[in-house]
Amino acid sequence: MTAATARHVPLDALRGVAVLAVLGYHLTSLDAQSVIGLALAPVVRLGWAGVDIFFVLSGYLVASIILREATLGEFDGWRFLRRRMLRLWPPLYVSLGVSWLTMPTRDASFILPFVLHAQNFIPGGPQHLWSLAVEEHFYVAAAVLIPLLARRTDPWACACPVLTAVLIAVPLARLMAVWIGTDVEHIYVQTQFRADSLTFGMFVGVASRYRPNLIIRIGSLRRSLLTTALLSFGLAMVMDNPSFSYTLGLVLVDIGATSLLLFALGARTEQPSRLVRMLGWCGVRSYSIYLWHLAIGRTVGAAALLVVPSCGTAAIIVALIAVLAMGQLSFSLLERPTASRRERDPRSGGRVVPAAAR
Repeated sequence: MTAATARHVPLDALRGVAVLAVLGYHLTSLDAQSVIGLALAPVVRLGWAGVDIFFVLSGYLVASIILREATLGEFDGWRFLRRRMLRLWPPLYVSLGVSWLTMPTRDASFILPFVLHAQNFIPGGPQHLWSLAVEEHFYVAAAVLIPLLARRTDPWACACPVLTAVLIAVPLARLMAVWIGTDVEHIYVQTQFRADSLTFGMFVGVASRYRPNLIIRIGSLRRSLLTTALLSFGLAMVMDNPSFSYTLGLVLVDIGATSLLLFALGARTEQPSRLVRMLGWCGVRSYSIYLWHLAIGRTVGAAALLVVPSCGTAAIIVALIAVLAMGQLSFSLLERPTASRRERDPRSGGRVVPAAAR
């Protein structure tokens, strides 16, 4: 394992935690009364928080990448968005195409929200993919706004009040939306109500660039960070009612996710444990796993329940194995082949982009 690869292992492991939380949330519903379903019930209740971990991670990584390139004078918004498109779209549209072909009645409205990148506003298609719309909206906004920050005389002094304002305004907007009777499902999926998750990650990314010693000091408080994460997630799980969960509860989840991010950034990477490497394997394939987990997991799990109706635990395990296998297949056939293309600049005859600009 190279030093560069080792540095990514804790973040990949955190992705693995996030995607496994989502898998647990959805797959144990195959038989909630099974041994594994009952054993994981307390954790599964908060499995949806895996999406927030993804958002916080995305905010951190995107801010770090753009600020690094912009500081070097090498940031190109179109190149950045092209890399994101090549990363996200091939697996996404293949999975949507397969789902559409297997529908009893093929309706074009199934695909339309994804063509418009508004699936979190327009019903249609696999419901769990609403989070991709939030990510895509964030990429566009980040490509425009974050480079402006890098041009400031003191980017950190400029970023702190702006990011803090977002962290205050978005939860207040959710509280107001609940007060006026907005559907909590809309509050959970629409971009304007989820921007604080990404902003928490951006805060860490900006601090890593301009106040690295601060991140090092915080990252060294590993026991405190883990305790903060567990308390935050625990409180969000205990206070389980929509008015709280979809407003201040999301703030608690974001604090927990940010604590885990800082915990991962402070991790030693020379010799990661077997568990961390296994989680990292899932994390590297997390996007493909996330895309396919509902369709494959529930289909295979339901078939297993028909064969062995009295063993829900076996059905859940079979479904999990099938999802991980499909994630590997999608990663190998759809994600990995586009990796080299993502790192090439089309304006330079296919020249590979320097490592500092990736």
